[in-house]
Amino acid sequence: MISMYKTSFEDRTYFLYWLPDPKVIGVCDGVNEIYELAVSEKQRAEFVNVSETILPSIWRESMDKKLFTISSISPKSRCIISFTTKRTFTLKVNQDLSRLAFIMEEMLKSIETLIVDKNKQKQPRVKKSVSDVPVKRRKAPRRGIQWDED
Repeated sequence: MISMYKTSFEDRTYFLYWLPDPKVIGVCDGVNEIYELAVSEKQRAEFVNVSETILPSIWRESMDKKLFTISSISPKSRCIISFTTKRTFTLKVNQDLSRLAFIMEEMLKSIETLIVDKNKQKQPRVKKSVSDVPVKRRKAPRRGIQWDED
């Protein structure tokens, strides 16, 4: 499922996204600009400076916390994404506008999945009926030596 977040660069709104199946990181404006780069596990691990074993969790966390930033955009040419200002990915422009429709569909699927998950969490729990709840037993009076008080 696509991971994405909204960001801005030079007062323009962009969406930074990660497509896990083809392993593509990309930036789009939702209208006509698309920049993408296919990256390997090794390249991703070097980009976030972690080992490949913990890469999936760190990558997900970085996307959740919006740690990737757009450093520069050259229209019709390239987009540079940075992580902690030391490491960068240079994304090349993708002229295929049908790709934009695919990205938007993936974003919509992601949003729908999140809504379904949230609704499942909100469903009220079924309360037990009175007959299902055990009744508290009353304790019998204590038996033992009883002293007569005169």
